[in-house]
Amino acid sequence: YRGLRKSSRGKCPAFVSSWMAGLLARSEFQAKYLQRTFPRVSIAVLAYDIQIPSSLTIAFHLAGIRSVAVHERPASAFDMSSSLIVDTLLTASPFFSARALASPSVAVRRVTAVGMWRTDLLNEAKYLQPPPDFQRAQSERKKIVLALPYHLLYSGDQASHPVVSSAESLRHFLEGIIGVASRRPDTYVVIRGKNCDWLSDRRFGDLVAQIARQPNLKVDTDYTTVNKSYNLALHASLIIAKPTSLADEALAYGIPCLLHDYTHNSQGFAVNNLSYLPRELWCLNDSELTTKVDAFLDEREAFDQWWGPIGAATYGALSDGNVRRRIRE
Repeated sequence: YRGLRKSSRGKCPAFVSSWMAGLLARSEFQAKYLQRTFPRVSIAVLAYDIQIPSSLTIAFHLAGIRSVAVHERPASAFDMSSSLIVDTLLTASPFFSARALASPSVAVRRVTAVGMWRTDLLNEAKYLQPPPDFQRAQSERKKIVLALPYHLLYSGDQASHPVVSSAESLRHFLEGIIGVASRRPDTYVVIRGKNCDWLSDRRFGDLVAQIARQPNLKVDTDYTTVNKSYNLALHASLIIAKPTSLADEALAYGIPCLLHDYTHNSQGFAVNNLSYLPRELWCLNDSELTTKVDAFLDEREAFDQWWGPIGAATYGALSDGNVRRRIRE
């Protein structure tokens, strides 16, 4: 806070100083509101760190309220487009603790490594039956591929992120997954997004028809079963995903993942930022996707031997089903 105050007094370019002065003004106003409205509050627990406005976490500090946050997305310590301010950060591992302390986009006083809480869901899925279609695929000795696209942000003419949430980007990903299913009849491929709105979007009508004709390809549309994605992930032979926190959780648990980081007209959107994940996990073009899908599916033992020490150094041994207990303690 003192650094921000000092920097806002002309030590930076005018537009930066103006932005920081506005941030501090909002924080000071919010701090007065907090003190007046919640005079007995001494701690704020933030379940989803990067969705809390920076002005509010500074306001907590000014109001004498300590803040504790779960590091929901460990990648945010590397991807500096997301700023994070908090007193105590509960991180995914000692590796991410060190990175959070060193990151210029993260301001924390204390760090404690507890793990990623949703890896508990992968542990719990061990005691659940796989979905019926997965059981059928397993009985037919098929390898199961779970595809995790980014969701479609809109269905009209509103602005969208060209790489993350545009129709063109989603379409490109789906075309690649259809190609995997067509080329590998020994697999059962399931597409599972945050939603399946694209199924009723006329721009995807031809792809929906292709998927319907492909016997080893399915779109999972069950959103009534809570946390179903983790049951699917646990029983997958391979996950092909856009860079997401679910990929981090699966890798921490030892599930093979390939990160799809290209579209029809760009590549390498995330690979340089998320430098803690080895280049071998990234697919930046169709050729790499084809080669790596075959390698990861056909040489699982080799993957486990290669990934074991890397995963242990990155994520530690904290995916043990006790992450939520450690957070509460």
